[in-house]
Amino acid sequence: MVIKDGRAHFPLDLLVDKWLVYYYPLVSVPQINSSTRLAFAALLREVVDAYALRGGYSAFYRDLKDDRAAFPALRKKVAATITQMPMKYVQFSKLLGPIRS
Repeated sequence: MVIKDGRAHFPLDLLVDKWLVYYYPLVSVPQINSSTRLAFAALLREVVDAYALRGGYSAFYRDLKDDRAAFPALRKKVAATITQMPMKYVQFSKLLGPIRS
């Protein structure tokens, strides 16, 4: 993280990794409210299914950390989701206001 002009800047790749680590287990189990879908659920489901026979979450996590270029389509979709959805509106949050160093 870098503080510049009173704003916190996080590398998008780092956020994408964190989202993948967080959402992988959630996509692995049935959800109670299945009417709500993640924008990247289909791509993540493909990865989860592929890793089900190759060591599951542990193998996925290892590959994610060892190869920053792994899962290019999924990474692109998650990055687009982050930048077009929650982060697009955080900068306008009156509750948070500008972040000061």
